[in-house]
Amino acid sequence: SSAGQGWSTAEIGFTFAAASSVLIPFSILLYPGLVRSWGLLTTWTRCWLPALVLIPSFPRGVSLLLAAGWAEHSGAVVAWNYLSQMLFSLLLGTGFMSCQLMLFDFVAGQPKADSLTALATGYLVTAQGLARGAAPVLCGALTSTGLSSESSTT
Repeated sequence: SSAGQGWSTAEIGFTFAAASSVLIPFSILLYPGLVRSWGLLTTWTRCWLPALVLIPSFPRGVSLLLAAGWAEHSGAVVAWNYLSQMLFSLLLGTGFMSCQLMLFDFVAGQPKADSLTALATGYLVTAQGLARGAAPVLCGALTSTGLSSESSTT
C-alpha cells in the first residue's frame, strides 16, 4: 500500500476539478446571502476556522479508513476525498472572496481610491496566485510527512 497516495495524477486532477466546480454555484447563489446575514468579517472568519480543522483531518481520515481495511479506491476513501476537497474549495474560495471584498471596501475609503484599486487588485491577484501555486505543494508535503511519521510510529 502507498498509504493512501496511490492515486494517479489524473485522478487527483479530476478530484480537484469536481470539487472546485461546486464553488461557482455556491458563489453565485449562496455567498451573497451569507455576507448579507453574517457580515463580511464574520463570513471570512467562519470560513477559515473550519478549514484549519479540515486541513489536518484529511490525511488522518485517509489513514483511519485504510487502517479500518478500506482499499485506496474504495467508496469510503473516494467519498472522503471528494467531500474534503469540496469543503476545502468552498471554505478557502469563500475566504478569498471575502478577503477581496474587504480589501476593496478599505481601498474605497482611501484618498485616490481609483488609482489604488488597480494596485490593490494586482497585489491581491499575485497573493492568490502564489497561494494557489504553493497550496498543493505544501499540502502534499504535509500529507507525506504526516503519513510517513504515522507509519514510522506504528
